[in-house]
Amino acid sequence: MARDRAGWRPITLAVTGLLLVAAGVGGGYLLHSPKERLAVEVPRTLLSAPVESRSLITEYAGTGVFTAASEIAVRAAAPNGMDGLVTASPVAAGQQVPWCRPVVEVSGRPIILLRGGLPAYRDLSVGDVGVDVRRLQEALRDCGIRVGVDGDFGASTARAVKELYRAAGYRPVSSAAEGLSGVAAPEKATESGAVTDTGSGQEASAEIADASLTARPVSGGEGRAGTPGPTPTPNDAESAPASAADAVKTIIVPRAELVFAPEPVRAVAVGAPGTTVGAQPVARLAGTRARFSVSLSAAQRAAIKPGALVTVSKGDWKEDTKLTALPDRPVIDESGIPTYPVVLAPATVPPAFLDEEGQFVVKVGRAEPYELVVPVSAVYEDSNGTSFVQRLSPGTPPTQARVTVTVAASANGYVSINVVKGRLAKGDEVVVGDK
Repeated sequence: MARDRAGWRPITLAVTGLLLVAAGVGGGYLLHSPKERLAVEVPRTLLSAPVESRSLITEYAGTGVFTAASEIAVRAAAPNGMDGLVTASPVAAGQQVPWCRPVVEVSGRPIILLRGGLPAYRDLSVGDVGVDVRRLQEALRDCGIRVGVDGDFGASTARAVKELYRAAGYRPVSSAAEGLSGVAAPEKATESGAVTDTGSGQEASAEIADASLTARPVSGGEGRAGTPGPTPTPNDAESAPASAADAVKTIIVPRAELVFAPEPVRAVAVGAPGTTVGAQPVARLAGTRARFSVSLSAAQRAAIKPGALVTVSKGDWKEDTKLTALPDRPVIDESGIPTYPVVLAPATVPPAFLDEEGQFVVKVGRAEPYELVVPVSAVYEDSNGTSFVQRLSPGTPPTQARVTVTVAASANGYVSINVVKGRLAKGDEVVVGDK
C-alpha cells in the first residue's frame, strides 16, 4: 500500500500543477475587459478597397422663386395746401411702363419714369451743378431729347426738361409752389396744346405756359434726336437767372415728379384714381429682368462651389447660368434650420414667371474620369489637418504605407485625390477600416 501511495504522488502533483496553471489562465482572462478579450480571441482584419479611375457626378436639386431684379416703391407727399389724391393711372398693373412717361398722376401732376441708377434727392433748377444734374441730362438724352451732358443746369437743360413734360402731356413747373413738392395750382396740357387749370377749369394759352422759361436762349433750335439744329452749348450754367424774380419764373424739376429706374420696369400695383395719398406707395414697380432666388441646405452649400453651372427651369423653359458667389453665413429659417440664400441671374426669364416657383439642378463633378478615386472612408486626417490614405501592401501580415493627398472632388461616397507625398497608383489597395 505504501508503494501504491508513493506511485500516485507524482500523478497528484502533476494534476495539481495543471489545475494551478488553468486557474492562472482563467484568472488572467477574467482580469481583461470584454474588448481586450475580443482582441485576443479575434485578430484584427484590415478592410481595403481598390484605387480606381471613374467619373464623379452628384446632382443637387431643389426649388426657388423667380423674383424681380429691382423693385421701386413710388411715394408722393400731399402737396402744400391740398389733399394728395391719385388723379390718373396711365399704366395698369402688369404692364411695362414706357420710359419718359408718367407712372401715375397725383393731384394733377405726373410722376415720370426716367432711366438712372439713383433716385433724385433734391429739386433742380437753372444754376444747379452736380452729378445729379448730369444724371438728369443723361436721362433726357435717353428720352431722345438733345441736351449737353456737363452737370450744369442751364438754358439748354431747362428747354430739354420742358420738352420732356410737353411730350408727357403736362406743363413744366416754373415755380417752387407748382410741383408735387408743393403744388398750388397744378396744370395739365390738353391735346390741343392749351393748358387747363385743374383748380379753376379755365384755359390759358400755350404761349403763356412757354413764357415760364426766361433764361437766355442758345442759338438754333432744339428737338428730339435726329432733328436739325446745332448741339446745345456744353456749359450753359451762365444762363442762370440774374435775379430772384427771374428764378421764380424759370424751369424747376421737383424731385417728387421723377422716378429713376436702372432697367425697364413693369407696374406691380398702381393706385386707382381717387386714392388718397398717405404712407403707402402710390405705385410699385419691378424690373422686367428676373432673378431666381433659392435657399441651399448646409450640405448643398458645402458641396457646391462658386462657378458651378446651374440649370434653372419651369415647364418647358430652362436655362443654364453660373453661380457667381455663395454666402459665408447661413440664415435661420422659421424651423430653426440654417439655409444659405443664393440669387441666380438667368438672362432670358419670361416676365410671366415673376413671383412664381421654378426648379434648379446643380451638377457637382465631371463626366470625364478622375485618375485616382477612392471611397471617402479611405481618407484620414491627422491632428495637423493633413489628409492621407494608407496604401496596403500584401504580405503576412500586410504592411501599410502613408500617402499624403489632397481631395479634388467628391460625389456619391467617393473622392478624387491628388498625391502630395508617397506613391499611389490605380489598382493599389487602400485601407478603409477594420473588423
